[in-house]
Formats: sequence, structure tokens, C-alpha cells
Amino acid sequence: MFMSSTPSSKAVQKSSLSDRDREMVDVFAEYLEYRSEFLEYRSSKVKEFGSEYSVPKPVKVPLLGSIAAGVPIVAEENCERVLHIPRFFLPRVKEEDCFALRVRGESMVGACIADGDIAVLEKVRSPREQMLNGDIGAVLINNEATLKRVCFVEDSVELRAENPRFKTMVLDPSDINLVQGRLILSIREFEHEPLE
Repeated sequence: MFMSSTPSSKAVQKSSLSDRDREMVDVFAEYLEYRSEFLEYRSSKVKEFGSEYSVPKPVKVPLLGSIAAGVPIVAEENCERVLHIPRFFLPRVKEEDCFALRVRGESMVGACIADGDIAVLEKVRSPREQMLNGDIGAVLINNEATLKRVCFVEDSVELRAENPRFKTMVLDPSDINLVQGRLILSIREFEHEPLE
């Protein structure tokens, strides 16, 4: 492993780490088998150039309710909470164009989208231009929302499930504007129960 030269004692004395930070440096140094002075020096350099290494603000995405991955369910928009998603997961998406829905059902398990997952979507204004053939999208049918793979075929639009137990739904091409969003991220939350 490459390590730069050891810092001088003068550089270490300039370090402005708190006692708590210094303790953490000692723990990491012991684990990594480095001299703590080296890590303390590197830590002070990161603080010096902190603005250069700043982390972008997370994208705030409203969780607006549920969407069916199975039989369509009534679409209701109620902001349950706001998700703070790191920007690197959504690099080319405007914050105001993002929304999230909790998945209900098992029609998309073949695409690794399970019941209870959170689907993060980008609003779609022009489905034929913004979606590729086969993208997964949120589709509104008779005021009911469903999450399916959207496939453009000759005279129709097919909404395909990723589970053989569910049938493909066929829409008239004029109904393509019912596509509300394009899936860009799926999040799975785990509930942790303490061991006895």
C-alpha cells in the first residue's frame, strides 16, 4: 500500500482536531496499522481543503403514497414523508421532477422490485420522448396507478409485469399520456428486530 512521507512533528502540532476526533483517529490508526500522526495530519489537510471535497446536497423526494405492482390501486397523493437521497443516485434528474411511491404487490419481482419497496420516479411529460422501450413506469389507468414495464409495439402500448402470474395489459396508443413517471431508483427498507 502506498503511503506518502510521514508528516513532521511541526505539522502535527498545527492540527486542530478535537479530543473526540483525536480518539477516533487513534482507533482508525490502530485498525489500519498506521501511525496516528499520519492520519491526524491527513485529516487536518481534508479540513483545510474542505470546500473542494464538499458533498452535494441530497435530493429531497416526496413519498406520495402507494402504487400497485399487480392489480391497479386507486391513486392518492398524500405526502407521507420526504426522502433525502444522495445526489449520486440521481445525477441527471431535477429535484422538482422526482417523486416516490411505495410498491404494493408482486408483479415486478422479476425486476427485483418487491412489495414494500420504494420506487423513485422522474415525472414524464412526453412518454415517447422521455422513455425508452421497456422502461419501467408508473401508469395511471381509470384513476388507478400501476407500476409496469412500458413497451411500445406497433399499434398499442403494452404494460408488462415481471412475474408470469400477471397478464400483460394492452393500452391504446392514445392512452400513452397516462404514463406518469419513469423508474430511476428502487429502495428497499429493512425492519430490524432485536435478537432475544
